[in-house]
Amino acid sequence: MAHELAHHSDLFVDKFEDERKDSIWFEKGMCGYLPRKIVLDETAFKEITNIKLELVKVHKGKYGKHSLDKFGTN
Repeated sequence: MAHELAHHSDLFVDKFEDERKDSIWFEKGMCGYLPRKIVLDETAFKEITNIKLELVKVHKGKYGKHSLDKFGTN
């Protein structure tokens, strides 16, 4: 729920419902990061961050050279 509330906050210039002309990935990333950073204690936050960093390492060889802006396109 905190993720969705972050989307509808005044933290981001463009509105969530508007058509986007630029990348949504900064907003998506921040909406994932902010609730974890605010709600979790430091130990839980570090544990989740380390898991996510490990996932990046595991998949970087296959997907690391592709732009997130191309995600979902052919």
